[in-house]
Amino acid sequence: PNVGKGRLVLTNVHRVNSDVYKKRTLRAIPEEDDIIIAREAPVGNAAIIQKKQKVCLGQRVVLLKPNKALVDPNFLVYYLLSNEVQHHLKIHTNGAVVAHLNVADIRNLSVCLPSLCEQKKIGKSLKIIDDKIELNRRINDNLN
Repeated sequence: PNVGKGRLVLTNVHRVNSDVYKKRTLRAIPEEDDIIIAREAPVGNAAIIQKKQKVCLGQRVVLLKPNKALVDPNFLVYYLLSNEVQHHLKIHTNGAVVAHLNVADIRNLSVCLPSLCEQKKIGKSLKIIDDKIELNRRINDNLN
């Protein structure tokens, strides 16, 4: 539930101690500009790790470490959230009770990339919009 659409939802997060963090990050430590994709509940949500966010992955998520020489992480997260990709992910889910996305289906996902320069322009524009939405949300929270 903490993997939102583009951003991590950090309200009511489950926190872990340093021992659990070390165990869960043996394969990879989530870092700024990495992307987390939810494999369940809700399938396909993708969020980029922001500056100064220390993240410990739970189960049913996948960590993507974008190669910044080939892809802009901001572009990629919004690409993954596009209607076309979300539809593709949802038709590849299985599970009778809870929809579940297999890691292999994520690995086999075809990604159409414009030039890196174009990706950066698009990613930056969409991030600015999300930053403004987040700022408005925080202002509204403070007014209540």
